[in-house]
Amino acid sequence: MNTSDLILSLNTNKLNKEFLYYLDTPGKLTDISKNNEIIKYFQQDIFYKRERELWKDPKIQEKIILNRQKYLKKSIDDLTITDILSGFKRSGIYYGYSHFNPLWFKWFIEKYNIKTCFDPCGGWGHRLLGGLNLTKYIYNDLSLSTKNNVDNIIEFFDITNTITYNNDARTFIPNENYESIFTCPPYFNKEHYECGDFLDVDDYNNFIKDLFKNFYAKKECYIFGMVIQENLIDTNIYKPNEIFSLNIHKASHIVKNKRYKENLYIFMK
Repeated sequence: MNTSDLILSLNTNKLNKEFLYYLDTPGKLTDISKNNEIIKYFQQDIFYKRERELWKDPKIQEKIILNRQKYLKKSIDDLTITDILSGFKRSGIYYGYSHFNPLWFKWFIEKYNIKTCFDPCGGWGHRLLGGLNLTKYIYNDLSLSTKNNVDNIIEFFDITNTITYNNDARTFIPNENYESIFTCPPYFNKEHYECGDFLDVDDYNNFIKDLFKNFYAKKECYIFGMVIQENLIDTNIYKPNEIFSLNIHKASHIVKNKRYKENLYIFMK
């Protein structure tokens, strides 16, 4: 088992198979997709940065290996890098980052007959994969490293419908025309990004407020889809037209011993 640096190797066949899956599979909200190899590979320098640091501790190595052997029923020589990386979350050592299902975005596109979309918090590239059939997908993210990795995905698969930006979502409104916005903003400070955390709850609430301000400022943009934890958005203020639950087959998010659903909220002008 050569896992000294926890570097995922390129498997072109696996990545191409996943790309075709997202290109051809209809959108759905009830699906729990385990297809995440493209994002894991191209974003691994950021996605697994903390895991690679923790792996240098022999005690953590031992705990994860024992956990993986117990639950995967594998010998130490049969454990893969993917097995080890998943062990950080499974053994409770480090949560890491969550996986946004690209088929949720594709469901939104198909249900509302969307052709053009702006994503102000583009993230790892999951919605890029869900929007392969759009006429135009406009990606933006504050993290330059994350954006550059998305550009590598675009180049690798020769994706031609996407424009990428590296700007602050609070203030950025692209010049391009688009009829919709769809995004999944950070869930306050649940995950920690290289651009820093929100200062406090008020700072986060102002961030959400700015996203809506930019939605209403773009005249031709008539629909806004947002995936967010239910306790992080005030529906008395923003008044969604429709709400769809995304926690049909998995546990809700737990914050201070309270359970919160993850929902897709639809807002229309």
